[in-house]
Amino acid sequence: MGRVALDKTRVDNEKKRVRFAKTITPLLFLKGYKDLSSSEICEIIGKSKATVYKYFSSSEEIICLAIIEKINEFESISVICDMKEKSVADRLELIFDKLGRFLNKFDPNHWNSVEKDHPKAYKKLLDAIKKWDKKILKLYREGITNKELYRFETKMMLHLDKSYVFALLYTNYLKEEQLTYSEAFRNYFNFKQFFRQR
Repeated sequence: MGRVALDKTRVDNEKKRVRFAKTITPLLFLKGYKDLSSSEICEIIGKSKATVYKYFSSSEEIICLAIIEKINEFESISVICDMKEKSVADRLELIFDKLGRFLNKFDPNHWNSVEKDHPKAYKKLLDAIKKWDKKILKLYREGITNKELYRFETKMMLHLDKSYVFALLYTNYLKEEQLTYSEAFRNYFNFKQFFRQR
C-alpha cells in the first residue's frame, strides 16, 4: 500500500487517531486489510490524504491501530468475569453470548496474516489472550470452590475452550453447518452445562 509523500509533520491527537481508525474497522474486517488502499481508507474516514496523514505516517499504521482497537474490544468482554453479583454460570453464559456477537461482526480469516504484517497488533492479541486465560481459570476455580461447578481440571477445560474457538475460526465447520458464531457458542455453552451442579 503505497502513498504519495506528504508533509511529515504529525499532529499528536490520540483521540482523533483512534476515531479515524475505528471508522475503517467495519470494512476492514469484511473486506480484509490487504485489499484496502490508502485512497479507500481516506474516503471511508471522509478526510483528504493531507488531513489523514497529519495523524499517521502510513496506511499500515492506521490499519494496525484499527486492529488494536478491535483487540481492545475483545479484551473488554473479559470484565464480565469480575461481575461477582452474578453466578459463575450466568457470567459464562454472558461471556459466550458476547464473544459470539463480537465474532459475528467480521470474517476472522482476515486475522491470519496479522502476525506477519502487523507484529505490534499480534503481540497485543497474544497479551489479550493471556489475560483472558487467567480470568477464565480464576472463574472456573471460583465456580468449583462455590460448588456451582463440578470439580474438573481447570487448565484442561481452558484448553478445550480455546481449541473449540480456534476450530470455529480456522475450519469450515460453521459454513458447512450453516451456523453463526452466536449459535455455535450457544451450543457450546449448553454442552458445558454437564459441568454445572444443580
